[in-house]
Amino acid sequence: MAKFPEKYDGELLEKFSAPLSEVMSDEQRERITGYLESIADLYGVIPVRKVYDILTQILGEDITEDSFVKFMEWQRHSWHGHFSMITEDELFGYDDEEESDAEPFDRLLVPEVYIEFSEDYESLVESQADKPYYEITKEELLDYENLVEFPRNEYTEAATEFLMKVLGEDHETAEGHIHDMMIGLQMRGDYESALQDIRFSAPDFSTENAREFIPYFADVKNHLRLSVNRGFTPEELEKMNAENGTSYVTGYVKADEVTIDEEADRRAIEEATGRQDAFQRIRDAFGSDLEADMMKHDDSAFARTLFGTPENTPVRVTKIGRNEPCPCGSGKKYKKCCGKGK
Repeated sequence: MAKFPEKYDGELLEKFSAPLSEVMSDEQRERITGYLESIADLYGVIPVRKVYDILTQILGEDITEDSFVKFMEWQRHSWHGHFSMITEDELFGYDDEEESDAEPFDRLLVPEVYIEFSEDYESLVESQADKPYYEITKEELLDYENLVEFPRNEYTEAATEFLMKVLGEDHETAEGHIHDMMIGLQMRGDYESALQDIRFSAPDFSTENAREFIPYFADVKNHLRLSVNRGFTPEELEKMNAENGTSYVTGYVKADEVTIDEEADRRAIEEATGRQDAFQRIRDAFGSDLEADMMKHDDSAFARTLFGTPENTPVRVTKIGRNEPCPCGSGKKYKKCCGKGK
């Protein structure tokens, strides 16, 4: 095991940002960071060498290996971007261990969510197995916000319109439910979890609604680029299996094979309704101060439903990272205190 890279800001970060400034403009640094955020979202975990090949061969970025190593060192020690370029030893290491001596291009690009919750990292890597990488195009990467943040298509629009009809909501709110479901599908691919994501902010979604929604769910998931599939959609991998005789686990959903346990679904609706009622009581009790604090940290459809959507609201969900100070006040990092073993 090896020590996880320390994160700095201000003067402490200067020793990494100064060498980078000599070989890369701020504009290029911001551009590459954006590309890497997209690549991390699309592929989940990907070797740094392949990342460099995508940047230079597909995107045509003028960056030498030496310059990219300087960028990597700056990024590894800054809070910039929602990913890190680390080794597995660093991911599972602790502060009292030695720094990694791995070659820079032997590292992995890993989204922060898999660093914060390492058991999800292990599950992702196991699910990816020997699947090939989706060969992304320059046009797709240049449109990365639509590609990985919310890839709107005919299937997401049909699902949105269905929710508008059964829930009586406007397009933005209904689309928010679909967005939340799609984020969840990157981590959990089952229908029960998808319903949970929708009902978190729409507890009135009935069992009958859920039964009618199955074909829409199947269409959305089957055409969604998944990190567990290394960027391929379930439908694309199914086609690959049929044409090449491979047997990749695709996550493909056949709508007529999805079933709903009515008793379990009834309990799920009761829990969602109870949760919504509880937050209504909190809102009534604490009012606008709680609204402002909540909206600073949560951009989910739940927060939009609960408090509305104020203008110019920062959109970032706050979680406790494994390498952040433990909120209990012990002075230790979360992974070595209350988060130990999680």
